[in-house]
Amino acid sequence: MKPVLLLAILSNTLAFSIRNNIKKPNIFINKRLFDENLIIPEKNSLVRASLSNIALHGMTDIYYNEPSMLLKKYFLSYTIVKRLNPMYRFYILLISSIFHIRNDIGIVNSIFLHILWIFKPNSSLLYLSCVHVPLHYLNAFNNNIPIEFIIFLNILSLLISLLPINKIKEPNNMWWIWIVLGHIMVIK
Repeated sequence: MKPVLLLAILSNTLAFSIRNNIKKPNIFINKRLFDENLIIPEKNSLVRASLSNIALHGMTDIYYNEPSMLLKKYFLSYTIVKRLNPMYRFYILLISSIFHIRNDIGIVNSIFLHILWIFKPNSSLLYLSCVHVPLHYLNAFNNNIPIEFIIFLNILSLLISLLPINKIKEPNNMWWIWIVLGHIMVIK
């Protein structure tokens, strides 16, 4: 198990120059704080590998519920998020993420960590890639998810990081929040 955790940590190592092209952030923080937000740098393979591994760690949800329950939870999260504007999607992400990360470090620390993430968004990638994902995989392993599946997810995330991720349609409108919310609803 230790080699798998080491693989997860190493494959999530970050380079920390992340910038965002959000021109009009419509959230409660002023634009100055979002001048250095998150986009996926085309030439930074470490950041891309980290983001793909963070994204794929939720695939362990397959083992946590029956397929019908997974479909219900993900469909509910899609339904909740689909018609919201990005500002409200951000609020859902923030609140659900605080709730989710509290499993790692407790609720008070999770709140403070999220405040830090608002001001220093790249620190969220550092935490998620080097702490949350390995803890998630360790918990998955302890819940009898096959080690082979966890290794497969790590290898798959590295392969996905080679794809042209910048072609993802409109990541700044936060359409992908429904996937994060679905994962949090499955894990509780």
